Amino acid sequence: AEIARQNSGSIVHEIPVENLTLLEQFDGAWACASLLHVHERNIRHAIGNILNALEDNGCLYFSLKNGSGQIRQSDDRLFVYYDERKLLDLIKKFKNIDIIRIWTTQDAAQRTENRWLNCILKKARPHQKV
Repeated sequence: AEIARQNSGSIVHEIPVENLTLLEQFDGAWACASLLHVHERNIRHAIGNILNALEDNGCLYFSLKNGSGQIRQSDDRLFVYYDERKLLDLIKKFKNIDIIRIWTTQDAAQRTENRWLNCILKKARPHQKV
């Protein structure tokens, strides 16, 4: 975050997504390989907080490890795995969200044989009564 502050000229927030309370402040959010550490029981709340922080038509990109189950590593980091069906079931719980794209990729840094489940969501403008 400090590098982003120094080089972007932008306001950079460091807030755990579970504690995010900003409303309609951002055009987009990028959560590459970060939500995979959120416990499954908290993921809906975490994604909901991010979506609430987006303005109408704002987009959210996130990536999760593709698979099933979860593991906690020796350094106490939690990794929760999702398949496309589990992700779609989660997304269906949100209103006014359009799925732009869901796709899988190999690990770009080739550190592991893990596959990544990527997702772009768009916060739709609520339907207005005429």
